[in-house]
Amino acid sequence: MLEITICSVSYGCYDYLDLNWELTKSLNPEANIHWLIADNAIGSRENRMPVSDQRFNVYEGAPKGDLTANRHHAQALMMLMEFELTF
Repeated sequence: MLEITICSVSYGCYDYLDLNWELTKSLNPEANIHWLIADNAIGSRENRMPVSDQRFNVYEGAPKGDLTANRHHAQALMMLMEFELTF
């Protein structure tokens, strides 16, 4: 069976991730998909990923601190890569 692992960073983009899941699954119906999400909307209730959606493995994203948006996003992806190495 085909195994697909996708790492994404979210800040209030659940609707887009939902659409991407549907597209990925329709193009790969036999695949076992592991979708890891770093939720960078820390402290923002309305932008958080729902942890109840079993299609996604949601992790707390990177702390913003004084990072630029690009570095904040990149740091969250790097955190997911560490999870993937132990997946």
